[in-house]
Amino acid sequence: PNSDYVLICLAVAIGEIYGKPLSASSISEYIGMPRVSVMRKLTELQARGLIERPARSKYTFGRFALTPEEYASVLASMKKMIHRASTELSKLDR
Repeated sequence: PNSDYVLICLAVAIGEIYGKPLSASSISEYIGMPRVSVMRKLTELQARGLIERPARSKYTFGRFALTPEEYASVLASMKKMIHRASTELSKLDR
C-alpha cells in the first residue's frame, strides 16, 4: 500500500532531521515492517530518484529535485511537525 512508502519516507526524514541517516534494517525496525519489504520499497524509491544511498551507505532523500534552501526548509518543516506530533502523543500517555 502507499502508506508503506509514506512510513519509509518518514523514517528516512527522521534520520536526516537528526543527522543520523538510517539503514534498511533500522528503517525496518523503526516502522515495524519486514526488512525484505523495506528493501524492495527502498529500491523502488531509489529508481524514482526520491531516495539515495550514496556509496552503499545509509538512505537519504534525493536532492536533485530541490535546491539546498528548499531541502533545508522541507526538513525544518518536517522536524516541527514531528515535534508537534510527539508532544500531542505524550499528552495521550498521561
